[in-house]
Amino acid sequence: GKIPAGEIPPFVPVMDHLPPPGPDYEGIPVRVKLPSEEIPSGKKTELFVCVPNSQDQYEWVELSEST
Repeated sequence: GKIPAGEIPPFVPVMDHLPPPGPDYEGIPVRVKLPSEEIPSGKKTELFVCVPNSQDQYEWVELSEST
């Protein structure tokens, strides 16, 4: 049978804000859901990944943003 969508664990963690970038998150995609100003009743979702940069530090890079 089919598994109801609510019972499927997310493949990508969902957060309400980005944690500080660092080695614990390197290469791990993270979804951030924030209230949308354009769609007050909904939420905008952004997808980020943590990567090392040229200054030997870590940073979040936005991969995608919902509309």
